[in-house]
Amino acid sequence: MTSRGKTPGGDRPPPGARRKPPAADAATEAERALGLRLRAVYVAHRSAYESFKAGTTVRWAVPARYDGVARSSVDPQDAGKRVKNVWYEMARWFLARKIDGAAFVQYVFTRLHPGHRAPEPAQVCSDAYVAGFKEFNQVGKPELVAAALEVQIRTARSSVRDVADMWGALDPAEAVGKRWVAVQTVLLDRDKPLTALFRYILARSSAADAAKAGDDEDKYRFLEIAAQFFDRAVVQFQSCREAYLEHWRRWLPKDFATAADERYSLLVHNQETGSEDEALRRQG
Repeated sequence: MTSRGKTPGGDRPPPGARRKPPAADAATEAERALGLRLRAVYVAHRSAYESFKAGTTVRWAVPARYDGVARSSVDPQDAGKRVKNVWYEMARWFLARKIDGAAFVQYVFTRLHPGHRAPEPAQVCSDAYVAGFKEFNQVGKPELVAAALEVQIRTARSSVRDVADMWGALDPAEAVGKRWVAVQTVLLDRDKPLTALFRYILARSSAADAAKAGDDEDKYRFLEIAAQFFDRAVVQFQSCREAYLEHWRRWLPKDFATAADERYSLLVHNQETGSEDEALRRQG
């Protein structure tokens, strides 16, 4: 017989030892693979979006509970308990509906207005987004991407003109410098309906124009602004890569497509690698 309070081997468990709770949601291999991919894509897009809003680089940190580990702040005794892993839940949702989860996450983030709060992972899996996602794929990405470019060109031109008009009549020497200030003002106004990719393109092209005019100060200012929008521009570009290459090619900096591919691969790869290491550490 086994004595009361002892293990079958006869050794009493150490004081305070608790049996490790079982996983709250056993995932299939397909769900785990897709879940890790969704985590990587979501974090890359969320970080880029928060950076876009803040105007500085932001690394969005994944709450432990999203990875299936309970918080300790509510009840210290619950620390480390397994809860539902939100990434596996998302994977199940997408697999059940036969939806490309990574493309869906990209769609949601590239259509967020800068003033809006980013949806949490579980909120991404909403039927409210499904209709728009399906329409986006049915209507045709190239047509929508082409239309968006024309709209933003008109918006940027009118916005720059409105800002410049506030200064009234200027002599030619002042006009050039004020125009650069007007463009910079529009680029940094996050209430303007201009996407990160368009802002990046406009900043790069303005930097080139300033360089041609011998204005190094404004050239470097435009390059600094472009850098603020680079990551967000990258994730936007990757959401419809072929369509952007088809309709925005003459506006894109020559080195952008290659740089965007490398940066996006790095962003997602780092998240995939880091997520797996972190999950192992938390479950170890």
